[in-house]
Amino acid sequence: MRSANDQALPKLLRAINLDPAAMDFLPVPPDVNAMSQVSEIDVCRTGLRDLPIPLEPLADWICCFQAAPHNDPAWKGSVFVTLAVNAQHCFETMVSPGLVVSVPVGPGTLLVLDPLLLHWLKPESPLQDTGFAAIQWSIDRNDFTRQYRLIRKGLQALGLIRSRMVDVMDEGWRVSIPAKALSQ
Repeated sequence: MRSANDQALPKLLRAINLDPAAMDFLPVPPDVNAMSQVSEIDVCRTGLRDLPIPLEPLADWICCFQAAPHNDPAWKGSVFVTLAVNAQHCFETMVSPGLVVSVPVGPGTLLVLDPLLLHWLKPESPLQDTGFAAIQWSIDRNDFTRQYRLIRKGLQALGLIRSRMVDVMDEGWRVSIPAKALSQ
């Protein structure tokens, strides 16, 4: 039996979509773009100090074309907050045996994941040439709520989050979606 904490989506996976046009405000450096064209996952800090992103010291560029199923045991005690800048992908994670959550990832997708869960990334189409380049914050699990709010407020101050977020319950999972999406 899972406890309420086990079902709390922010510790496992939360995804929201920011304004894709605003991603132009976060230019991808040429070497990061080149790294996004290979299947191997690369991490670097190129140009991040020049970007006005919140909690910059906790951020890295993460890039690849696709990522095979894996987990990241070296990051035990951390949570990843990932902002896709260039992407046309599908992110998937196994949240429990037999239960896989799929999230379409495009420019402006902000998602949270537990690096200890099995997860992978695949291109939306086998014919696409768009690599995956994202800014990823690694934050302490014990300080998740405070730091996630700082990241969200910082992105909102930059104009990247333009709508109020609403929590919706769906089969026991809490998901944040833009309020304007509920009215459509």
